[in-house]
Amino acid sequence: MVQFEITFARHGESVFNKGKLVQGQTDSPLSEEGELQAQYLAKRMSNEVFDYVFVSDLTRAQQTAEAILKSLTTPPREIIKEVKLRERHFGDREGMHISDYRAWLKERGLSFRSHEPEGGESFPAAKERIVNAFNDICEKLLVEEGAVENSSLLRVLVVGHGLLYKELYCHFIDTLCTDIPGGKERVKQDSANTSLSRFLVDYSGKAPPLVKCQFLYDYSHLPEEMQKALPSKAY
Repeated sequence: MVQFEITFARHGESVFNKGKLVQGQTDSPLSEEGELQAQYLAKRMSNEVFDYVFVSDLTRAQQTAEAILKSLTTPPREIIKEVKLRERHFGDREGMHISDYRAWLKERGLSFRSHEPEGGESFPAAKERIVNAFNDICEKLLVEEGAVENSSLLRVLVVGHGLLYKELYCHFIDTLCTDIPGGKERVKQDSANTSLSRFLVDYSGKAPPLVKCQFLYDYSHLPEEMQKALPSKAY
């Protein structure tokens, strides 16, 4: 049996975010605003202790994680760069203006969720990937920490991407029966860059994880002028 607190941090604003371009797995770095957001997030988290840190291998997530790691007074036991945490792959649509992509979909009678871009990834495939990444974290902690008697609560940080987080949180609700305030309607709203979500997880390996939501999409660390979420039309 292992119990851990897992915090999901979205990366700071990227150059593609700023330009309102379809990003996916295009390796766009943080914008100047994104770097500032990451610094505010790092300041907020400077007094926290994380045993494990898992980070998407895309630059915008790596840069955000680096800012956080530099602020911590106690380094984590392990830092893992994880390809499974990448954003959904939008194939030949990456680099297209988001409004142009939506218009393109509408002309063809397609939806954001149903369209699988050429060379890209379907939403079900992306969801399976992020769920597998979460399950891998649960298994890793169970193997490495589950046999430790009277162990303190483990703390895990994940730095990744907004759309994949939504897929994971919907999995929590639909499959693991997690109660998230506002339900799927809230989950499907776009989250601000560097927003945080936190869950408490109990996992025995003999049953699905028990996941409890502590908070969702918190960006109170950002100054008021930065507290701007992307348009809530991802779905």
